[in-house]
Amino acid sequence: MTPLPNAAYPPLYKIGASIVTMEWSVDMKALQIIPSNLTVAIVSPQKETIVAAELPGFATSATWNLMALTKPLMVGYFTVSIYDQRGPAAIPSPGQLMPDSRLTLGLYSAESYIPRTDSRFCPTCFLNSGPPVEFRTYYIILGISIATAVAFCGMM
Repeated sequence: MTPLPNAAYPPLYKIGASIVTMEWSVDMKALQIIPSNLTVAIVSPQKETIVAAELPGFATSATWNLMALTKPLMVGYFTVSIYDQRGPAAIPSPGQLMPDSRLTLGLYSAESYIPRTDSRFCPTCFLNSGPPVEFRTYYIILGISIATAVAFCGMM
C-alpha cells in the first residue's frame, strides 16, 4: 500500500491544496473471487465516513481530491478504509478481499501569516519586565527585616 501505513508518522496533506493518491497491490493467487466494486472511505476523528472513491473491483489505486471537497473537513488524523461490496465489517473469507483500514492520513489547514507589529505582542518583554536579580535579593532581605521587626515589636 502506498503511502505506507505508519502510525508514528502518518503522511500529511493540506486541506484544499492536495490530491491524495493511494495505491495497493492484490495477490491474484490468494484473491479467487474478484469483488464487483471497491470503496475507499475516509473515517474522520469523529467517526464520520466520507466516500473518497467508488471503483471497479480490479482497481489498484484511488485518488482523493482535497481541492474539490463538498463540505469542510476538520484538521486531524483520518483512517482510510478499503472494502468491497460486502462492506467495512465483512468477515474475512478464503479467496475474498479482506477489508483494510491500516492507513492513517493527517490533514491540516494552513493559516495565513499575520505579522505582529503592535506593541502589545512582545514574547521577550515578560522576561525583562521585572527588576534585576540584585534588587530582588534586596527586596527579600528588606521584607524579612520588616517582618522580624514587626514580630519583635509585637512581643514587647
